[in-house]
Amino acid sequence: MSLFKTREWWSTMVGNKEEFDQGCLCVANVDNSCSAQDKIIVGSYMGFLRLYNPHPVKPGDTMQAEDLLLEVQLSEPILQVEVGKFVSGTELLHLAILHPKNYVCTLSQEAWETLNMVISIS
Repeated sequence: MSLFKTREWWSTMVGNKEEFDQGCLCVANVDNSCSAQDKIIVGSYMGFLRLYNPHPVKPGDTMQAEDLLLEVQLSEPILQVEVGKFVSGTELLHLAILHPKNYVCTLSQEAWETLNMVISIS
């Protein structure tokens, strides 16, 4: 007899013929929203970065289109994604993306929304 019961809360199909590793998934409040709701960040070896804001679905329903907040293909494979306090002088969370030869760290919520402003450290 088990003390816990599990059930599917949310699911999605990610990519077609893409490859992933355990470091390609991270769950955190990456956009520093006031609601402090965690998002799911997924990176792939094909260079796709996806950000999901999952909502519970009824059994048999599929993911809603609004659950996918961001999908962008970067120029290099993504080996790992992490969220943390990587920038001194601020308490905000930032996303770090590890590529084979460098990593990038998003600057702010505005940069996250546009994904055009990143620091590339070689």
